[in-house]
Amino acid sequence: MSNPGSLLNKGADLLKSSPEFEQLRERMADGGRSAVGSAASGVVGRAAQRIGEKADALEGSGSKRNSDGFDASDKRKAPAKKWAPAK
Repeated sequence: MSNPGSLLNKGADLLKSSPEFEQLRERMADGGRSAVGSAASGVVGRAAQRIGEKADALEGSGSKRNSDGFDASDKRKAPAKKWAPAK
């Protein structure tokens, strides 16, 4: 009976020498890079959102934006709503 450690080493050497192993290794590395990029993008997005929220809080209570995205104290004014007569 062979030593289990030597059998494991021999199997690992055979696996590493196959071209399919190299392709699999490259695909796994690409997948890992993609996952890291997605995670980093999410972290940056959440950080940007928190920074925006803190900036709004520092501006004071008048910094709340309406549904059109305009600040109540902003010099830019939201487009006027069209008036429609009541029916």
